[in-house]
Amino acid sequence: MRILNGSNSLRYLQNSTNTYQSKNLHSLLAAVMMTLVLSSCGKPPKNNKFIPKDASAVVCMNLKKMTAKMVSFTDLLDKDSKRIQNSGLDFNSKAYIFAKWNPKKGKEKENYVGFTFMLQDESKFDSFLRKYRKEKPLKIKSSEGVKYTIIDGKVIVGWANRAVITLAANAPKAEKVWVDQLLKLRDQPESESLLANNKYFEEIEKQDYDAAAWLNWGNTVEQLKRNPTLKFYYNYLTFAGVNFKENYIIGITKFEKGRAVADIKWHMTEALSQYKGLFKNEIDNKLLSHVPAKKPMVLLGLGLHIQGFKSILDNFGLTKRVSAFLRKETGLDADQLFDMLSGDLMAALIDIKKQDITEQTVDKDGNLESRTIAKTNYKFLLGADINNVESMDKLLGKLVADKYLDKKGDIYTFKIADNTHYLFVKDKMLFGSLTKTIKDAVMENKGARLDKNFVDLGRSSAFSMYADLTPKILKKLPEENLDLVPFGLGPSLKKLDTPIESFSIKTSPAKKNISHTKVIIEFTNKDQNSLRSLVEMIRKMNFSEVPGFLSAR
Repeated sequence: MRILNGSNSLRYLQNSTNTYQSKNLHSLLAAVMMTLVLSSCGKPPKNNKFIPKDASAVVCMNLKKMTAKMVSFTDLLDKDSKRIQNSGLDFNSKAYIFAKWNPKKGKEKENYVGFTFMLQDESKFDSFLRKYRKEKPLKIKSSEGVKYTIIDGKVIVGWANRAVITLAANAPKAEKVWVDQLLKLRDQPESESLLANNKYFEEIEKQDYDAAAWLNWGNTVEQLKRNPTLKFYYNYLTFAGVNFKENYIIGITKFEKGRAVADIKWHMTEALSQYKGLFKNEIDNKLLSHVPAKKPMVLLGLGLHIQGFKSILDNFGLTKRVSAFLRKETGLDADQLFDMLSGDLMAALIDIKKQDITEQTVDKDGNLESRTIAKTNYKFLLGADINNVESMDKLLGKLVADKYLDKKGDIYTFKIADNTHYLFVKDKMLFGSLTKTIKDAVMENKGARLDKNFVDLGRSSAFSMYADLTPKILKKLPEENLDLVPFGLGPSLKKLDTPIESFSIKTSPAKKNISHTKVIIEFTNKDQNSLRSLVEMIRKMNFSEVPGFLSAR
């Protein structure tokens, strides 16, 4: 999918002028295949020298490897493929998308996105651009040995010596400003490039990848802090001494048959890695073994060193103050509370069901009215491993005495609105659920249990996550929660005939200032390369139902 976003920069230009035609995607795929087959295998010059050392993020694409995995020979049947195949683009080289943003207020005009790729034939590329738009044809100009064209003041495409640099911004710029910026990158010494100044980007370029990414996390966090809500929560991290400066995240992605695998490294400073003591090396799987389902919709696991949080309170001299508050509210002091749980936590969403219920209301005249409403029931199980049973019993007893909980046998309940919540202890583990059948299945050891591959998900990881993304499951997502899906993709997600089967994450705590995360995306078709499956999904998409910024940019 990255190659579509990357090598298709010309389509971005077309989108910018509101002439997007989704049928051309098929033409591009066919052209990519023909270019790979017919082009020479000569080694092109490197174009990563154009990425400035102060870039904020980079996406790298090995076009040759991705093309071989993405296309099939049926793509060659497309009647428009020759037009793009003769565009002069070189799909045997690498392409890079890079972004630069300045988080300081008032500096938004300095933000831009760049895209650089290589050409096989500059004259073909020149001809291709001149014919690309029938209405308002692109004007090709030149300056100091570089040919260029500007689209609506927001995009400039420049090329020389087989290298193309495309720059784009949200607001129009004067032609001279664009040309000066383009020439500055063209003439940038290699010593001023990101490759020469950042060892983590250099690490990526030494590896074998289909696609890769590099992120200046410190710079990104500063940009995110411009959101008032995120800034509010970030203040708590600042109070705790957390600083993301000089933190970098890199990821290597490979597309395999039936799956895509990403290995991600978070390179953190010594000051931040000191918090690695807050996390365990793995999550105890006995919690997960109590989930009464063979396969969950969503599964989360987290392994914390609870005493690590106690140490933070000690370091800030807050232990006595917190203990006094806790003793009043819970009957436990800080030492007892932090000793109560082992730190192994679990959450499992087992099912979502809708049920029609009759609700009675009273109108303004005092008359009873009945109406049928659809109620969404979430079948889930929450769990926490208990370290000190005595402290847990004391806490639950205090909550019962204060009328926050009702107790019947070994079951504790409380109500929020009309929903009864269950809390129960089983095998030195505290569980919670909204569903009586879930509670009974755990307490009485009834029904199915998670398959071993899910139970072992927390092995060698401090955080783990699994999500079932098959169409059958996606259609269960309630309409009222679709706005929680990022980037406005909620409505499109339910309609999408996705080839993706599941998504899983495993993250380890930092060792030698590096935290490792593995992301695996499983596909339903195990015999086809995952990149090809993604391409076929995109070709079937109705772009009129996709948020505008995705379909047009």
